[in-house]
Amino acid sequence: MTLRDIVSALHPDILGEKYREFNGIGTDTRADLRGKLFIALKGPTYDAHNFLAEAVKAGATGLLVHDRAKGDRFSKDVTVFSVGNTLKALQDLGHYWRRQQKAKILSVTGSNGKTTTKEFAAAVIGAHKNTYFNKGSFNNHWGVPLSLLNIKTEHEVAVIEMGMNHLGEITTLCEIAEPDVVLVTNVGRVHLEGLGSIENVAKAKEEIYQINNKNVLRIFNLDNPFTEKMYQKYKNTKCITFSGKNRDAHIFLEVAGESVDSIEVKGSIGGVLGNAKVEIFGSHNVYNLMGAAALALSLRIEPLKIWGSLNLCKTPWGRNQKVKLKSGAELLFDGYNANPESMAAMIENSKFVKVSGKRIAIIGEMRETGEARDTLHTEIGEKAACGNFDLIWFVGLPSEAFERGLKSKGFKKEFLVSPQFDVEVAEKIKNQLQPTDHIWVKGSRGVALERAVVALDPISFSAKY
Repeated sequence: MTLRDIVSALHPDILGEKYREFNGIGTDTRADLRGKLFIALKGPTYDAHNFLAEAVKAGATGLLVHDRAKGDRFSKDVTVFSVGNTLKALQDLGHYWRRQQKAKILSVTGSNGKTTTKEFAAAVIGAHKNTYFNKGSFNNHWGVPLSLLNIKTEHEVAVIEMGMNHLGEITTLCEIAEPDVVLVTNVGRVHLEGLGSIENVAKAKEEIYQINNKNVLRIFNLDNPFTEKMYQKYKNTKCITFSGKNRDAHIFLEVAGESVDSIEVKGSIGGVLGNAKVEIFGSHNVYNLMGAAALALSLRIEPLKIWGSLNLCKTPWGRNQKVKLKSGAELLFDGYNANPESMAAMIENSKFVKVSGKRIAIIGEMRETGEARDTLHTEIGEKAACGNFDLIWFVGLPSEAFERGLKSKGFKKEFLVSPQFDVEVAEKIKNQLQPTDHIWVKGSRGVALERAVVALDPISFSAKY
């Protein structure tokens, strides 16, 4: 990126002009900033303007600030740009950069599966086209523009995840990214604390289909009642559909077999029959595979090539991640997100895993459930009671509601509870593990249940807390 690009996108005041080219964007002084433009973002609990010296020390050759006085101190050392608001400038710069690139932008949102679908799509499409995708969950008002700024000239495709927790957020992200293809994986009971109802969740997700682009291609999941309703509104536009029930959809897949190591799928992609074995856990992932296949089909990748690339799909960190413990026991870690639908899917999928030893569930509370918190945790307690677990450890504040659900279904086996992660409870479980045992770990990201994985002594595992 050049000084000319930044001036064209932002029309900033230039306080110092020592460097005219930058090899990327940075927002974290702990990262390698050599040759990069550092954008000093300000949030409710931090202000990067207080770390400009650290940014320069880390190698930044440019600073983008909205505190002119603080930026001016470095005007002789690096190039300094001053704007009215650095977050708005980041978004404008991302939008500008997106328009300079040839890459097709594929945008994915949804209550469940959006990150996994994005990762699967990047694997399938990446086998045939030079593909960029935003890492982790860089999917919000600063993550999306940062992701767009990482697109290179050689990229043909960029898969961009979009998240939200309030109405209007997806609209803003679409204005920044201007996607060519859009997908809502599904609508479920997430972000109820901010949105109040599942109907409002659907309304917020639908914003991605309301994009002001007559050439946009919309992809629909016909099996979710909310996204199917959206399809009825847009079915006369350019669409691709997928379903595990309707064989007339453009993509129809069903699970032909599953184990803790893989699932086998069969069906039709773009009218071409096929089957594939994919090393992922959980039948719910068939919808993520269909979403990825639909995104690939939107780029006119041949169906046979899509079939041949499904086996490249792997689940990312914290999403049905298989972990081997030193005790010999096996663990499935799904601690990146949790809501009633994804929690129920974990419990249901666990029933199909053959285990000769103990079946253990470590369940963390579901955050952002608002006034429905107790009701939803009682519901999950009821489902967990029917999950054939020998031991359940619940971590979180709504433990009474969860226990009420357990007892209502007659759960009689071992039940442990703690309002927050307790290493002593984890040690108690670790000390009784046998090589034939299997553990499922799931909870909202804020519960940081990777601490439980670490406490159970994994052979190889990277924690992120």
